[in-house]
Amino acid sequence: MQLGRGDFDKDYISAKDQFCASWKTSDPESGVLRSELAVCSSINPSDCVQQYLDVGNKSSVCIANLALKEGVHYVTTIRSTNMVRFWVKILGSMG
Repeated sequence: MQLGRGDFDKDYISAKDQFCASWKTSDPESGVLRSELAVCSSINPSDCVQQYLDVGNKSSVCIANLALKEGVHYVTTIRSTNMVRFWVKILGSMG
């Protein structure tokens, strides 16, 4: 299974309550069943404003109603699962 970054890698976001992410997931042998996304502080990965959220087989998502703090560098973690229940996790970058 392959997982890569998408198009929303930004150095700065102006919204204090919304976070967008995109990624590329593929599995030519069995197909991708679902992806999950978490948004966490890059300094303390256990400090998450969004725990893993099942987003189905989407490859981009915007999550609203988050308590984002000014000056904090956030990263996304994507966990994708294929049809045979094998999963891969990638720590993405936001900036």
